[in-house]
Amino acid sequence: MFRLFVGLLVVAVGCGDEEIEDYCDPGPCDGGTGLEETGLEEVVGDIERGVQVFAAACAGCHGADGSGGNGPGLMYLVKENNDSMLTQIILGGVGDMPGQNLSNQEVVDVIAFLRDTYGEFNEDGHR
Repeated sequence: MFRLFVGLLVVAVGCGDEEIEDYCDPGPCDGGTGLEETGLEEVVGDIERGVQVFAAACAGCHGADGSGGNGPGLMYLVKENNDSMLTQIILGGVGDMPGQNLSNQEVVDVIAFLRDTYGEFNEDGHR
């Protein structure tokens, strides 16, 4: 099992054509999950369910293994963004990617799968 922190209500952020980096100011990208200060409840992500949700909602554009396709590969995106940022991207979309209509549990499960596949957020680790 993979532990993440997610709120009972996650607000989707509309992104339009903004770059991902625009969300880092003033700072969900400063380390940690970025969710600690929002009064969130602990939810456990399930990697196997994350694989299933990813296959249904994400693989069409990002490839079955997340290496890319019509959408970008996810290795660097996952390592360079904390869980709060990934949640915003998944639910709100970014650039040409539309926001996904997933439950909080499904988002946590997908992030658990992505972290298991590509590794943890590395606040020092821009490519």
